[in-house]
Amino acid sequence: MKRSYEPRKQQIENAFIARYLEKDIDGISVQKICDDISMSRTSFYHYYSDLYELLQELMDRCIKDLKALNTDFYRRDLKNIEDLKTCCDTLYYIRDHKELFQALLKHRGTNGFVYRWKKTIADDFRKKYVYHNRNDSGLYLILEMTTSAIIGLYEYWLYHLDEVSTEDILEAILFQVCHTLL
Repeated sequence: MKRSYEPRKQQIENAFIARYLEKDIDGISVQKICDDISMSRTSFYHYYSDLYELLQELMDRCIKDLKALNTDFYRRDLKNIEDLKTCCDTLYYIRDHKELFQALLKHRGTNGFVYRWKKTIADDFRKKYVYHNRNDSGLYLILEMTTSAIIGLYEYWLYHLDEVSTEDILEAILFQVCHTLL
């Protein structure tokens, strides 16, 4: 889901992501980002009020895109690899935004991204349960375990793209889903 942004805004985002891969947000300054891309601080503030707004926009866009990829997830049976098209689309999205995901996952304890991503996945599974008229008493615990495992699989794949195939990760996700939710 590539979008066409203003080139300068995209440069700011790329410079921020590169810095965020190295340091927590408190270790990054607007001036350093501007120096990285030969931009004035005034130009930065044309797009963002501060680094936190920039980070929030990146996370919001990422979550919105992930939700869009999975709009029909709850209708799928999830009993074979073909049913995991949405997971495959998600893998490709993660691969295409590798540095952003690495940065967001590296700082998982401080930026709230993983919590929001888990909530998005859990909401999809809850819809699936409602759609199939299921109501399990331990659903929230099961969803917590499943969403954590799925994000862990996505993250493992992200750091081992050359070693682990998309099919292997899809099979692992299918295994996880089939043994905990279906």
